[in-house]
Amino acid sequence: MQDKLLMLTGTWTGEDWNRIFHECEDIIKSVDADIVVVGSYFVIGLDIVRFLELEYMVLSPCTFMEVRSDQQSILGSFVKYPA
Repeated sequence: MQDKLLMLTGTWTGEDWNRIFHECEDIIKSVDADIVVVGSYFVIGLDIVRFLELEYMVLSPCTFMEVRSDQQSILGSFVKYPA
């Protein structure tokens, strides 16, 4: 698993990065979507949507409950909502 994450997150040469960037940019422009969804580990995709100033959303492995866990009561580790 770690090898796959390393491959996705930054083992590109400068030439590879430019090639992937421009290929993805062409696809995004041709689709002309209202919003672009980008995987959190695909940093080139994040660079593209920021460069093009597009509306985007980042996929995350976290669920809403994990993000909002600070909203649970002190007994939250014993009682999960919605119960």
